[in-house]
Amino acid sequence: MATIENALSGIRSAEYRVAVAAQNIANATTKNFKALDYTQTSNGDGGVRGEVTTRNPATIVTIDGSGNPVQVPNVALDQELLNTQIAINDFQANATVLKTAKDLQKNLIDILA
Repeated sequence: MATIENALSGIRSAEYRVAVAAQNIANATTKNFKALDYTQTSNGDGGVRGEVTTRNPATIVTIDGSGNPVQVPNVALDQELLNTQIAINDFQANATVLKTAKDLQKNLIDILA
């Protein structure tokens, strides 16, 4: 059962990673929005956990169309899309683990029957 719990923790982590990237993308031009980061770490027992933090720096200074400096969220769309792709890969890998665990359980039941 630990295998299933570990895979589920990976799927939940992928879900949070996508949510953070989506929030950053949706608010990339929102005034006073502070960009977020998602960090995934090992539980030490095979599972993972994640933490959402404010990006450092959360905002950057850029020049607007009038030549004035303005604070904007520190959001790079290419990085957010990369984070989304990482989450997709994590989800697929953990879904494969769940399928393999199901297949192994089925085979074990067939052997014992």
